[in-house]
Amino acid sequence: MTAWRCLEEGPNPAAWNMAVDEALLVCYPRFRQPTLRLYAWEKPTLSLGRFQSLEAVHVDACAAAGIDLVRRPTGGRAVLHHQEVTYGVVAGLEMFPPGVAASYRRLSDALLGALQRLGLTPQLQRKHARSDADVCFEAPSFAELTLGGKKICGSAQTRNKDALLQHGSLPLEFPWDLLQVALGLDDRLLRRLQGQAGGLCEFSPVDERQVRRALRHAFEQHFGPLVSGELRPEERALAQQLAVNKYNRLDRAKEAAHAACR
Repeated sequence: MTAWRCLEEGPNPAAWNMAVDEALLVCYPRFRQPTLRLYAWEKPTLSLGRFQSLEAVHVDACAAAGIDLVRRPTGGRAVLHHQEVTYGVVAGLEMFPPGVAASYRRLSDALLGALQRLGLTPQLQRKHARSDADVCFEAPSFAELTLGGKKICGSAQTRNKDALLQHGSLPLEFPWDLLQVALGLDDRLLRRLQGQAGGLCEFSPVDERQVRRALRHAFEQHFGPLVSGELRPEERALAQQLAVNKYNRLDRAKEAAHAACR
């Protein structure tokens, strides 16, 4: 059995975070070592799903508030990343039961175990909750986690013929003020969302270090040994290309809008 690699990173620029996740997926067939990546964000960042329209985003307000914009390689809806632990998993499809839902459920079991190690009592969503909102945390999807009826982890997945990439957000404190600015939420919708999502510290005084440690332990329990590692030269080179040529596009849009408002 190949040991999983664990990449522990501090705060990174938004474009780099998404570029690394995609590079790990693209390079997986060459090295075939599953990876758990734990990382953070250099600045508050609104990430959009791969197919999500930019129309819902108040680009000029994001620029004025210092909120970065980036598009994820995965689907889903907008997530405001700030004061959170972000995880990414890249692993071969042969390691999971067939189908997106089954692989999502298996990874959610590991996330569930991590939160239980923190003394929390999360529940797995048993069905998909319908929503027309632009916010990922507005409603839990199948096999996502809730605490006290509130969604506390938002995840999304993509795959190629060899491997899957799943990444997700575990907020410590939910950034409601920044989300309201980024999406122009009215007070009524904001209050509704506040009843449907939350951060971990709303339920327990945990910190980033504790959450990361719990995630490492839970993934070892569910998938086998983890060994600390770093990006391979091939992965880093591809990530650098993707960061500049693909994932920096929304940053440019933000800067242009900001300049137009001066």
